[in-house]
Amino acid sequence: MFKTVQEVRYTNDQKDTLYVLFTDNDDVVQEMYIEPNGQEHKELEALGITDEKIVDATGMFKQQTQRELADIARLAAANVYKDEIEKLKKERDDLKLANVSSKNMIDNNIAASMRQHALSKDLDRENKNKIVAVNKYVSDNITQEKIEVAIPNIIDVIKTLNNNKDAIDLVKGESKIKAKTLVEALYKTLK
Repeated sequence: MFKTVQEVRYTNDQKDTLYVLFTDNDDVVQEMYIEPNGQEHKELEALGITDEKIVDATGMFKQQTQRELADIARLAAANVYKDEIEKLKKERDDLKLANVSSKNMIDNNIAASMRQHALSKDLDRENKNKIVAVNKYVSDNITQEKIEVAIPNIIDVIKTLNNNKDAIDLVKGESKIKAKTLVEALYKTLK
């Protein structure tokens, strides 16, 4: 059945199902989910694949998944904040260079508020598009096992940012919702 085995790992913490990626006797690459201690598992043991190797492979898979999700989160955050930070720096520099009267300053503040409002709307639109794109990417490319690894990481990120004012304000956007924590802002925004 197994000509060569490329990957064997547990699919969950209960260790009740093994994922096997292998080449069969007809040189066809296949995936299979098997139960530990079944006939297929005995065939794997005969090939020298021990429980210790399976546990190590499972750990490496989880670490790789965590790194991939962390990279995705870092890239998403960098892209979201990069443009906003550059625009704010430009506005700051423009204000430093401008030596304007009070009337001109008021006009500039109104224009800046209008730009900020437009920027916020653009960010909202971009974020919604990015969420759709990330959801599509997740649906198309991330397996259930990776999702099971990712959820605790996402929870940790939310816990870490729960009292971060910038994160709360980003979720609230221009809405009038009142929220003291990120979880509360997410709940009110998504309901």
